[in-house]
Amino acid sequence: MLKDLLAKKFNGYITITINEKFGFEDGIIIVSQGFIKGAHYLLLKENKDIFGEDAFRLSLNAFAAKNGTVDVYQITREQVDLMLTFNEKTKIPEIADITKIDSLFPKSYNPEFVARFSDQKQESSKFELLKRIGLGNIRI
Repeated sequence: MLKDLLAKKFNGYITITINEKFGFEDGIIIVSQGFIKGAHYLLLKENKDIFGEDAFRLSLNAFAAKNGTVDVYQITREQVDLMLTFNEKTKIPEIADITKIDSLFPKSYNPEFVARFSDQKQESSKFELLKRIGLGNIRI
């Protein structure tokens, strides 16, 4: 699907949402004129944002998950340019060779790759902290 969008000179963004070992993960890949221009990845449970090339690789990893949701949003080239202008951290070097996209996709979802960006082992979430002191049923 990604190769097809790039070949058609797509302008817009693609989102992928999965629920895996680290809770909900959300990836966004930004495309302009058929070139991948930026990426943003969120580990929602930890409220952690990853940008740029790391976010792109994490998004590709999410595509390899067994379950998830993919949405494609077509917008104008100017709107894509605005997204990138106001979110400089998301920018990545253009991936010009569509044929190399296949080699970037992992064979299966790799939780160890995500763990490198996760604070889960270092910090407890608010929910886990409340759960430890017996208030796990309180929503924040």
